[in-house]
Order: sequence, then C-alpha cells, then structure tokens
Amino acid sequence: MKFDPDLVREILIRVESIPAGTGSGNFVIEGKETPEIYRHLQILLNEDFIDGKFYLGPDGFPTQFFITDLTYKGHQFLENARNDSSWNKAKHTLQEKGVGLTMNFIQDVLVKFATSSISG
Repeated sequence: MKFDPDLVREILIRVESIPAGTGSGNFVIEGKETPEIYRHLQILLNEDFIDGKFYLGPDGFPTQFFITDLTYKGHQFLENARNDSSWNKAKHTLQEKGVGLTMNFIQDVLVKFATSSISG
C-alpha cells in the first residue's frame, strides 16, 4: 500500500476535532477504502502523531481503532500543514526535487516555509 500524505493530513484534521475526553473508532473518508485508512492510522500511531489503540486481526493488519487525540508532535505537524497553499507548495517542492513525500521531509519543508515567512 502506497503512503498517502494527503490522507494523513485529513486524518490529523479529523482527529483534532474529536472532543476532549472522548475518542473515536469511526474513520470514514470519502474515496478511501477502510484498509487504507486503518493502515495510515497505524502509521500515525506508531510514529507518535496520534494517541489511541489499534487491534490487529489474524493477518497482522489493523481491524479496529480507538483514537483519542493528537500528540504534541501531531499538533506541530498539523499547524504547519493546515494551510492549503503551504501544504501544496511543500508537496510540489519535494516532487520537483525528486524527493519522497515522507512525513519528515514534508515537515522540514513546511517549517522552512513558516520560518522564511516570519523572517520575511
């Protein structure tokens, strides 16, 4: 399954909207299949972008989730990725340079854009 940074961003936006003190096990995203969503949720949990639990089926793939919140790392990433223009510019910059669209590279480019806009 191919990593989809746009799906990651959409998941983080949705997790941010979960009311404090609750959680969600329901992640339906139009145009995306459940296994793809669950795999990306698993990546976000493993990489400490979101808090929660996932349960694996006999095949080793996640079959159920309960997500409670973004971690500090998830909040930081989302704050830099929230603006559509910056997000698209970061992806375009990496693609133009032939660099993979990984969370680390996207975050680095987003931080550079934010830093340059501040120092102006």
